[in-house]
Amino acid sequence: MVSPDRQIEVIFSGFRRANVNIGFPSAGVLSAILNREADMARRANMDSFPANQPMIRLFASAAVEMWQRALHSFIVSAGLTITSPIWSSAAGYYASHYVVRGYAHLLGRYLLYTQKRVVSLLLRDGGFVCTLDKKGGGDREHKAYWKFVRASDPFGKDPFFNVDTEVVPRSDSAHRTKANYADHVGEFRAFKALTLEAAVDRIKRIAEIEIAAVPIPSADSYPDLESVQIVAYHRIVHFRRYLDNLLGGENRFWNAHRTPQWCDNVVDFQIADTQFLPMSANP
Repeated sequence: MVSPDRQIEVIFSGFRRANVNIGFPSAGVLSAILNREADMARRANMDSFPANQPMIRLFASAAVEMWQRALHSFIVSAGLTITSPIWSSAAGYYASHYVVRGYAHLLGRYLLYTQKRVVSLLLRDGGFVCTLDKKGGGDREHKAYWKFVRASDPFGKDPFFNVDTEVVPRSDSAHRTKANYADHVGEFRAFKALTLEAAVDRIKRIAEIEIAAVPIPSADSYPDLESVQIVAYHRIVHFRRYLDNLLGGENRFWNAHRTPQWCDNVVDFQIADTQFLPMSANP
């Protein structure tokens, strides 16, 4: 069986060709292709379909776009820390969710919500195939993507990818659920426009905090903004360092998107040392 690291290297390898577009494709293109192929496979009573090179590249670009979405959400969360704890919490949670979904796409996993199917991109005998499995009844999007990542060899043992469940208060989902759906949690402050300076100052503070254990957000401590933002930022930096190390600075697509122009002078992707994090020694 091909290792996940090797499979991820291969899905990015299609961007080495000089004539391949290294920009992001149009919105929803991967979802549309997978839904079409899954529908044809279902009608033919098949539980898989072949994946061509353009489709494979879309898994790579979807993963990176999700990572950028996480990064943008984190910056918004940092900028709203003082003005709106509610929306700072929501944006911080989605920063973590988007980066976890990015990891799942790296691993070749995509949830087809309307068809209630999970697509798994697999490298077999030198070629790729997409298998189709039924989505578990309790596997909503957020829970499903976390489960895919935790079950993987590269990331499953990383303490930043904890079990995400609403059952216990100390979890990303439980904190998000309280922030979004519980009654009487409002803490409304005089509104001040989000400023770049506020975001930069907050991100610098979060990046410099030394931690001895993963500070998973707790619903009992809502709004636990520091924990929400620390775990989101570490997960974002982890993704970037992982692809840097795996691809070795030689992939045209990743090189073009690893430092978005829109976050110049806002995020430097540095974090305080965390000895308990398996990848903390990476440059």
